[in-house]
Amino acid sequence: MKPVSDNRMLIERLEEKGKAVRIGENIDWNLEASALFRRTHEEKEKGPAILFENVKDYPNQRIAGGLLDTFEKVAIALGIDSDMEISEIIKIYKNRSEKKIPPKIVKNGPVKENIILSDDVNLFEIAAPMVHGGDGGRYVSTWQFQVSKDPDTDWTNWGTYRQMILDECTLSGMINEGSHQAIIFRKYEKSGEPMPIATVIGPDPVSSMLGPRSLPQGESEVDQAGGLRGEPVKLVEAETSDLLVPNNAEMIIEGEILPRVRVPEGPFGEYPGYRVEPAGYRLAIKVNAITYRDNPIITVSNMGYPNDDGDIVASITRSVSIKSDLQRHGIPVIEVYRPPEALYCCVIQVDPVYPNIASTIHNIVYGDPTLQAWLNQLIVVPPDINPFDLGEVFHALFHRCNPNTDFLLQSKSFTGGITTFLPNEKRKRREGPKITFDCTWPKHWSDKDLPIKSSWRNEIMYPPNVQNKVCELWEKHIASNITQSTKDNKNTKIREDQSISSDSFKARGEKIKWETIKNTYSSIDEDEKKQYLIRDTDKFKWRTVEGIISSSPNNLDNFKKILVYSPLGRPEKSPRYINIEEELGDALSASKNIEELGLSFAQQE
Repeated sequence: MKPVSDNRMLIERLEEKGKAVRIGENIDWNLEASALFRRTHEEKEKGPAILFENVKDYPNQRIAGGLLDTFEKVAIALGIDSDMEISEIIKIYKNRSEKKIPPKIVKNGPVKENIILSDDVNLFEIAAPMVHGGDGGRYVSTWQFQVSKDPDTDWTNWGTYRQMILDECTLSGMINEGSHQAIIFRKYEKSGEPMPIATVIGPDPVSSMLGPRSLPQGESEVDQAGGLRGEPVKLVEAETSDLLVPNNAEMIIEGEILPRVRVPEGPFGEYPGYRVEPAGYRLAIKVNAITYRDNPIITVSNMGYPNDDGDIVASITRSVSIKSDLQRHGIPVIEVYRPPEALYCCVIQVDPVYPNIASTIHNIVYGDPTLQAWLNQLIVVPPDINPFDLGEVFHALFHRCNPNTDFLLQSKSFTGGITTFLPNEKRKRREGPKITFDCTWPKHWSDKDLPIKSSWRNEIMYPPNVQNKVCELWEKHIASNITQSTKDNKNTKIREDQSISSDSFKARGEKIKWETIKNTYSSIDEDEKKQYLIRDTDKFKWRTVEGIISSSPNNLDNFKKILVYSPLGRPEKSPRYINIEEELGDALSASKNIEELGLSFAQQE
C-alpha cells in the first residue's frame, strides 16, 4: 500500500482500522480540544486520532490531534503493516528516506483554494487552540514545519519550531540555538534583513515526519520526504516570497522573521512532560499572507506527558539520525533506539570490537552540533541486549554498569558477592559503590521553582469544568475504542471538592478580562505607575499599557479600571486591579518606541 497523500486520507485509513473518531459535538478551542488530545496521549492503551468537526467560533475549520501518536499510526501513514515491530518501522523509514527523490514544482494546489493577503490577515481567524492552561497564548504551530532558505546556497530547511499568536498579524517563535533555522536566521540578522519564512500547517503526514529529523547541515528534508513517499513532493511557490511549500498542506502562513526584534513568547507545556522554560523575548514573525484549503484541518500535537505525536515521530527520526551519524564514523552499530518516553536518552546497540568503544560513541554523538542539543544520556549495550526492550536495558544498566561516577554516590560500601560490574578482588571483599537517582524535587525549592506538570489531570492547566467535559466526551466517543481493562475510575467526573479552592482560581472565569505579563514571576509592584504587558483572556491578544496596579479597587480611580490576573500561569492569592492611563499599542507598533516603553512588547537586541 502506498503512503497516505494528506491528512484527510490518513484519517480515513485510521477510521478503517478503528483508530480515529470524528466528533461533531461543539468543542471549545480554549483548552477543551487540547485536554481531550492530552488524555488520549496519556492512556496506556492509546486512544484514537480525533477530528473535531464543530469548533466553537470557527464553523468552517476543524482541529485534529493524535494523528501519529503511536508507532501503529505511523506505520499506517507509511503504508506498511500496522503490526510491524518498532525496529522494522525504523529500518523502513531509514532505508526509504536515504533513497532521495527531488521535489516537483507545480503551479497550483489545494492549499491555494483560499488566499488572504497583507491588511486582510487576521491570525485570530484561525482555529488555533489554547493548548495548555497557563501557556503564553494560542499556539498555531505545534504539529507543522517551517520552511526557510539559506541566503548563500540552495539549501532549504524544514524544521519544527513552535509559534504563538501575539496579535492579528504577528507570531512569536522559539528556535533552539544551533538548530538549522537559527543558523540560517543569523545570516539574515547579521545583514539586517528580514528572513522569509513559511509555516506549513497540516503537511502530508509523511512529510511532517521530516520536521523533527536531524540532518547534516546543508541537506534538504524535502528530498528525503520524496524518498519516504516513493514519489516527489509537489511544491508550489508562496504568495509573498520565493519559498516553495507543499501544495496540499492544510494551511500556509507566510511571513518574515524581523531582525533584531524580540517579542514575548511562552511559556508552553513542552515535550519533556513539564512546563519548564519561563516566558521570554523571542523571535518576531510579521505575517504577510495566509493560504489554506477549504474547511482546513488545524493539526495539533499537545506536548506533555508521553506519548504524543512529537514523542513518537522524534523517536523514529532521531534514532535514524544517530545511527546514520555513527555509521558515517565507522562505528559497528547494530541498532539505535531513542525511547519516546525518554527523549533525552538513547540506547545504542553495538558490537564492542575494541576497548572503550562507548567512549568513542560518546565523543561522536555529543560532538555533533545538532544531536548534542537533544541528548543527555547514552546507554551503550552489547549485541545480547535488545535495545527496544527497556526491561533488558534497565537490567543491563543496573547489573553491568559500574555506578562509580558522580550523582548521589557512596563509593565504598558493603555489596553482594555476585556484582557483575566489579573486579574479582572487590567481589571477594564485598566492597563496591552505591548510587541513588533521586527523582523527587529538592526540598529547598519553593513552589515557584517547581515546574508545572503538563497533564490533563492538572487543574492549574485544565480547570475542573474542562476536565469534566473531557470525561463526558471520553465516555461518549472514545472509551469504547479502549480495552476494557483501562475503563476504571479515571473516567469519573472531577468532584467539585477536588477543585483548587483559592479565590484566584475560581476568579479565572468570565469575570477576569485581562492578565498581566511580566519578564519574571516576581510580584507586581503596587501603586506605582509603570508599563505593563496585558493579554485578554477571550482571544488571547497581547498589548501594552501604562498604569497603576493595586490589590484593591478602592485604591484606584474608576478611569479605565479593569480586573487582572497575575502573573501568567501562576494563581495568586488575590487578583489585582489596574487603572490604565495610556494605551501603548500592539506588538509591532510598540516596538517602534522601545526606549520609552521599558517593559514592552518588543525588545531590541
